Amino acid sequence: MTTLSTGLLEENPTQWIKEHQPSLYQLLSQSLTKQTLSHAYLVVGQKDVLEIAQWIAALIVEQNLNENQLNQRIGAIAALESIDVQLLDGTSESIKKEAIINLQHQFSQAAKEVTGQKVAILHHVENASIQALNSLLKSIEEPSGTSTTYILTSDNLNQVLPTIQSRCVNITCEEYHQDALIESFEKLGIDHLSAYLISQLTSSKTKAQQILNDYQLDKLSQIIYQ
Repeated sequence: MTTLSTGLLEENPTQWIKEHQPSLYQLLSQSLTKQTLSHAYLVVGQKDVLEIAQWIAALIVEQNLNENQLNQRIGAIAALESIDVQLLDGTSESIKKEAIINLQHQFSQAAKEVTGQKVAILHHVENASIQALNSLLKSIEEPSGTSTTYILTSDNLNQVLPTIQSRCVNITCEEYHQDALIESFEKLGIDHLSAYLISQLTSSKTKAQQILNDYQLDKLSQIIYQ
């Protein structure tokens, strides 16, 4: 299934994570407190995985759980304005080896953020070329210092190489109950069919409204079922 990214999950993404991904929030907050954050995460889910990855990246860069700071950082990351968080997006085309090499070169330079943390998000890593995956594996196996973190996303764990899986902390996103999700969208004034289609793409009310504004019903069907 094709996924859409339309920006932030909510005005308060951190609160959304707490409510909809409590296990993930607990895992990451405990890891931060105990200073046991991993250098590689694999986030697997059917929807909202990029935004969830962006929240994880914000936590790693900020190195604290302050909601205002996290949400501001997420805004910068989503707008591609956080200089030490880089996105390689495999949604519409394969992630190439050259992109991995360029990213590694960028990350070999001194981090410019206060905490010195650098994060690479590889969205739909299952669409990376074999050559790119080999370069990625080397980076994960031999991280260039504890300041570099890789966050990989996929909507199908079975399509991710076992060697990649085994070198990452695997996070399976919690799915929101479908009927409750549709009902919550209908309360926003979204018709039932549109609510059903949008529920295949996101569990965020804010994102649902954005999708409805940006796409016609027939286009939504094409995106979901292509």
